[in-house]
Amino acid sequence: MRKLTFMNIGSVFERTRKSMWSTSLIGELFDIDVDFQVSTWHEVIRDNYLFPKVSGDVVVKFHHHYPDQTLTDYMKREYGQTHLRPGTRYTEAFCSLVDRIERKIKEQIGNVAYVNSPSAIKQLRDKREMSRRLIESGIPHPRVIENPTVDTVIKKLDDGKPMCLKPIGGSCGRGITRVRKVDEGYEVKTTWEASDKFEPVEKSHMEILTNENFEQFLAKYINFGCLVQEWVEPLTGMYGGEGYIFDVREVVLYPDIYGKPVTEVVRRAPPDQVTTNVAMHHMPTGYNFLKDNLGFERIRKSRELAMEAAQIFDNLNESGVDILWSNEKFPFVIELNAFPGHIAASYSGVDFPLLEVLGMLESLGYDVKIDLRKLCFENTIQTLYET
Repeated sequence: MRKLTFMNIGSVFERTRKSMWSTSLIGELFDIDVDFQVSTWHEVIRDNYLFPKVSGDVVVKFHHHYPDQTLTDYMKREYGQTHLRPGTRYTEAFCSLVDRIERKIKEQIGNVAYVNSPSAIKQLRDKREMSRRLIESGIPHPRVIENPTVDTVIKKLDDGKPMCLKPIGGSCGRGITRVRKVDEGYEVKTTWEASDKFEPVEKSHMEILTNENFEQFLAKYINFGCLVQEWVEPLTGMYGGEGYIFDVREVVLYPDIYGKPVTEVVRRAPPDQVTTNVAMHHMPTGYNFLKDNLGFERIRKSRELAMEAAQIFDNLNESGVDILWSNEKFPFVIELNAFPGHIAASYSGVDFPLLEVLGMLESLGYDVKIDLRKLCFENTIQTLYET
């Protein structure tokens, strides 16, 4: 009997993954001796940590580290930044931590299969690296100012181009900021608590800064660590008689196996906001919204673009790809997330863990005996909403 170990690197809450992945059922269906192990973030950061003994094929998956307060406290104590305030120091520290874990795995376990490789996780955690890869690969992506300075950003703004500033290691919409030139000085719309206080809040708000105060804000944000790119004005969609800005989260699993996103969800927000993230308490919306506001051809384009973007990163088998349609009806890949969560999948009704584990088994060469592309189609949000 073939042996298989699922090794999860995540918080203690991820122990629920054992039931979600139905390890006993998978073992019976495919005649596999399945083991399930969890190594928490606060365990693996210890230099003397030893991974559990494993055997057979070993699949390693990194999970969101946010729920692990011990890791958060460690990052704050050692580097002065956390996932709530994720600038350069946090991003470098997190990538270094992933490197340490990869080395430990090689030393203690040997060869493993990663759901998402450490290199892909690091590339997506650093938004500068992610943007560089997207642009070099010809993926439509907002123009980026490399090595930004106060002078280069202000020149763009004075030329009439609004800009977007993001923490380079950020997620969940924290710190997203739109800046533009106005008659009174510079307008700053941000999800920081204030332009002089980099603490995340759940709704964006606007400030008008004088030239001097704006230069101080820019200098502080650049030193903190941010990606600076041209602002893309999002397409407005109608829902219930009201207009909303929106983007599309395409969930891509094992792209070489499924051949298209396994599900998608729209994230919409009032037009006075700068982000649509569900974590900011904005609303997910389903396929009918897409059909009414984009149409079939642009829905197809969103899916194709998500697949192209996911496949340029090394061994990225699970990702959330955010597609933004501009008001000029041109799509951009805004970013990819290596920890997409299950919000989109849960909202759509897709059995995300089942698709995940079947794709994983197929990638390892197991005889799954299921038409995974057909299964993917039957699980898509489109089919669910149309029926």
